[in-house]
Amino acid sequence: MLNSLRLAISFLTVLPFYNKEVDNQEMGRSVSYYTLVGLLLGTISAGVCLGLRYLGLTIAADITAIVTVIILTGGLHLDGLMDTADGVLSGRSRERKLEIMKDSRVGAMGVLALVVVMMLKIAFLLEINGDLKFIALILAPTAGRWAMVFGITRYPYARPSGGLGVCTKLAGTKQMLVASFTLLVAVIG
Repeated sequence: MLNSLRLAISFLTVLPFYNKEVDNQEMGRSVSYYTLVGLLLGTISAGVCLGLRYLGLTIAADITAIVTVIILTGGLHLDGLMDTADGVLSGRSRERKLEIMKDSRVGAMGVLALVVVMMLKIAFLLEINGDLKFIALILAPTAGRWAMVFGITRYPYARPSGGLGVCTKLAGTKQMLVASFTLLVAVIG
């Protein structure tokens, strides 16, 4: 369990908690803890925001809270967003979309998606007042990582073979239950 959690933290963040070779089974088990990693990211982000607000900052505190998650994740989720936007919005065949999504270069649709999402994150966070802001900062990354588990366990991998799809095929109902329980505890708590 602890190894799976450490692997999940290392996979979803820049924090080097796990540095051994990973087999597909172990990677599949680590999916259980993605939601918990989201909860940790959200708690750190909310703590940064709270600390900066204590120092008198407002808008800068909100934006820094968002940037904190980006720094801690190495922008992994934003890279995925840009790749997806470039591929899905290209209007090409399925095979070509997958090629575009694998390309490390970012296209116009990826940049537009990034700009729009960042503007919306900032705007929505600025609209929230009081304790709800900190709850949102904690729950948004938690729910986002739960959504990853949902997608991994409920939908087929886009490519017929290779890539992370091999590992994630091993994640199933057990991982979904653990992730859902974690989300439930975070929402109730």
